[in-house]
Formats: sequence, C-alpha cells, structure tokens
Amino acid sequence: MRTSSRFLLTSLGLLALGTACAEASGSGAAAPEPSPSPSPSAPSPTPLPERGTGMVYLVSGVTPEAPRPAGAGVLPYAQATKVSELDEPKPDDGRWGVSEHTPLRWARVLPDAEVLCGLHCAPEWVEDHLFDADGRPTWQTSAEELVDAVERSTAPILLEVGYTTGEDGTLEISEAREVPQPNARDPQ
Repeated sequence: MRTSSRFLLTSLGLLALGTACAEASGSGAAAPEPSPSPSPSAPSPTPLPERGTGMVYLVSGVTPEAPRPAGAGVLPYAQATKVSELDEPKPDDGRWGVSEHTPLRWARVLPDAEVLCGLHCAPEWVEDHLFDADGRPTWQTSAEELVDAVERSTAPILLEVGYTTGEDGTLEISEAREVPQPNARDPQ
C-alpha cells in the first residue's frame, strides 16, 4: 500500500513538535485520502541549489513520484524548513519541520560520505560520548550505517548535509550530521 505524501508531511510535522511518527501512523487506521494537488499559487519551498549545504529529513516507507535512481544508498528525503517559516507555523518547540507543499525527492548517501550521528543512527551500546559540549553529534559512522538506520527507523532523521545535485536530479550527500530536535524521543 502506498502512503500518501500528505501523510508523510503530517508525520514530519509531528516529529518537529516532538511527537514520534510511530504514534501518528501506528494506530492501525487507514491512511488518509490523498490531498488535492496544491494550487499554482500555493507557496512551495525554495529548491536546494546544485551544490551546498541544507537541512533534510531522510525517511523510509514512502516513495517519491519520480522513479527511484539505481544504486545503493538511495533514500527518500524532504527538504526541512525552520518551523517559524512554515506556511502554518507551529509552536516553536521544534526547530525544523516540513511544509505541506514540500515534495518528496530522492537522495543518495555517497559510500564515502562523512557521517556524524548522535541519537538515531549511532549504535545502542554507545551512550556517553555522542555529543560535544554544544550538543553536536560526534559519533563517526559510515554511509552504509546511516542508510541502515534510516531504513529501520520509524521516524524521519533530520540531517544537515553537504551535497551536490546529480545529473538525474538526485541529491548526492557527501557529508551528513544528525540534528537532534528539541524534545525528540529516542527511537529505542
């Protein structure tokens, strides 16, 4: 069964508010009806440039409309926006969210990507040294372990990424640092 983009975006918004997406989708209720396409005048997020840094949610269990690119390390993503800049701002107890107009796209975590995790994609046995004094993740891991963590997770994982855009439009991630949300729950 295909999960609608609106359901995913609703789930991402709940995560930004500190609510686990598993609670939102685990009730056993049927997925909501697909929403109508946004009107041409509806605001949409500014697309990411061809090269740079940005904030994205990597997700699993949903499929963007575009065909899946070939190769390993390919995951759906949604561009993250500061909560205060969303179309319908939410209480600012989370720093990042997703506009309901944000399309899902494909990202590829490059095999040699530099990855720093702290909560969702670090091994369970690592407890005491996941964050530095400023709260930034410090656990260095592999691109493969990040992809595995996203695929097992019931919640999207927010990352600050360094990227280029491939010829096929895929976001090619060369650097990724997990960004813990305030009030985010440990998925364990």
